[in-house]
Amino acid sequence: MITERSRSSARPEIVVDGFPRRPRWIEIVTSADHKDVGRVMIGAALGFLFIALVEFLLMRLQLAIPENTLLTPVTFNRMLSLYGATAIFLFAIPLALGLFYYLVPLQIGARGTALPRLGQIGLWLYLAGATVLYAGFLFTPTEAGVNPLAPLSELAFLPNNGVDAWAAATGLATLGFVLIAINLIATLRRMRAPGMAWRRLPVFAWAAAICSWLMLVIGPVMLAAITMLMIDRNFGGVFFAEADDRTRQDRTVAPSHHRLLCSTGPYLACLRSRRAVQRCDTAAV
Repeated sequence: MITERSRSSARPEIVVDGFPRRPRWIEIVTSADHKDVGRVMIGAALGFLFIALVEFLLMRLQLAIPENTLLTPVTFNRMLSLYGATAIFLFAIPLALGLFYYLVPLQIGARGTALPRLGQIGLWLYLAGATVLYAGFLFTPTEAGVNPLAPLSELAFLPNNGVDAWAAATGLATLGFVLIAINLIATLRRMRAPGMAWRRLPVFAWAAAICSWLMLVIGPVMLAAITMLMIDRNFGGVFFAEADDRTRQDRTVAPSHHRLLCSTGPYLACLRSRRAVQRCDTAAV
């Protein structure tokens, strides 16, 4: 039985309007929702586009005048190496995947993605790769060019850690892209709205499916090439290096084949994405 004294001594209830929420930027970076992940990828890709344009402008200014001394030869090589990785791995591919990741679930009538945590891990691997690439300025950035091919990427020519930083950065980013591609494939396969047959998919969703399958095919090839390069440099491997002159030429051509295959995939993916956007604009008009 509740007495008058117990009523008066009871603490008053504190009523709040909703639950206390974290800051918006914390919610975005920790969210597994496809829209938040897509926003972060698109924003990061546009940021690295600005960095790539600055690097490109500095290189063009160096080449504008003969015998120019704006950049030293070593600095120019480092700028060129960072520009190649930034333009492809940090801008072009994540921009296309970010657009796909944001729009495709909305186009097919899905509430989300099939594997949201996988997409979130892919985003953080991409950001980790970007951090590792530009953390090379803390010691020595890579100087091996756009594609560090053997034998230039061997320890005999570049004994610093720049190539290792490039390999780790591109490996992390590529692994993240593969995880996002797997998530998109599973979403397109299993989470289409009732009645949304393959023949009824929008052109943009078809482009996302094709690009995701391309990334799923070429991503492991790139990861294999990076792994073999790291083993050659740090554990005495002989994937791309051989003491015998008769076989050295064949072994040094192997990374060129890997990189050519891996470079063709992103170009095809970006080309397909561009054509899909153009067809969507034409249909809207």
